[in-house]
Amino acid sequence: MSLNVAGQEISKLKIVEDDENTRDSLAETVEDVDIIPDKVEGPLGSLDSFLRSQANNTDAFIFDHQLKQSGFAEFNGAQAVAELYKRKCPSMLCTAWTNADIDSIRLYRRYIPSLIHSDEINPDIIAKELEICINEFREKYLPSREPIKTLVRIENVDNEQRPPIVNAVVPSWNSKEVIRFPLTLVPLDIRDNIKGGVRLWAQVNLGANDHTELFLDSFEFRG
Repeated sequence: MSLNVAGQEISKLKIVEDDENTRDSLAETVEDVDIIPDKVEGPLGSLDSFLRSQANNTDAFIFDHQLKQSGFAEFNGAQAVAELYKRKCPSMLCTAWTNADIDSIRLYRRYIPSLIHSDEINPDIIAKELEICINEFREKYLPSREPIKTLVRIENVDNEQRPPIVNAVVPSWNSKEVIRFPLTLVPLDIRDNIKGGVRLWAQVNLGANDHTELFLDSFEFRG
């Protein structure tokens, strides 16, 4: 069993999901794409140890997001997908929390080309999302994912949250919609300057269809 995706052979896909029934269901869906599913059992340790033991003997991954909350792992799915993206390993994030957890997911969203709601997963989606990942490794972006340098206006910082949450507007994307992201997304050397009224430059995918697709990266202080 294997699937040729954009010229790359995908034979085995590891499933990292804390719910056994969901794991089994995902395995059946992966088999329908002619890929061998490998169900990862928990509990898992740190992300570093997981990557050392699991990343070199598979072709792709699919992760649930809320792994840490359940005690299944010491990391969440978004962290793992982002790190694997940097290693050019096709990985997907599949979760029912695409909206509810988007503030925390956005910390890694630049490196998560494939965010799938768990209700929408099917064989065609898996094949399509793997292709999106592989194409991005070759700097072939969908219009909704292409990073463009643009202005970001800070509305305020909610210091009651941990970590603090920044509320901002990206005028070139939607001047009327406030986007939330963790302050830790901003580089440390300009973080103390972040307050209401401040403007930054950032790489943003201005073609994003909705706020769950939007990422912000490579911030620069404008004033």
